[in-house]
Amino acid sequence: MKGFLILCIIVSIVLAPASAQIQCAPPNCAIAANRALLFPHDDPTLFWQCSPGVQGWIPVERPCQCLTFFYTNLQRCEFPFNWTRQCIGTDPNAVPRPCPPPPDNEH
Repeated sequence: MKGFLILCIIVSIVLAPASAQIQCAPPNCAIAANRALLFPHDDPTLFWQCSPGVQGWIPVERPCQCLTFFYTNLQRCEFPFNWTRQCIGTDPNAVPRPCPPPPDNEH
């Protein structure tokens, strides 16, 4: 039954219209089905993930890799040309985090 519920949630996220924008608050990690999903953050370079804590499951901010934004429908970070703004209040002109410079190998 839990597997079916998780499958239904994932299908509804994937099939949700890309234009639908939501409030991007931290997820309620007390709900078991939320522990299997990633959630959008107001900052598109971040996402929320439920993680076990000392006193139960808690929402944790996770960063996307450089040059990407989190995309809920795909449950992963994507390059901006594949990304659609999902959170109410997210800057439509948001810029992804730059990549750090390569290490200087000169001694």
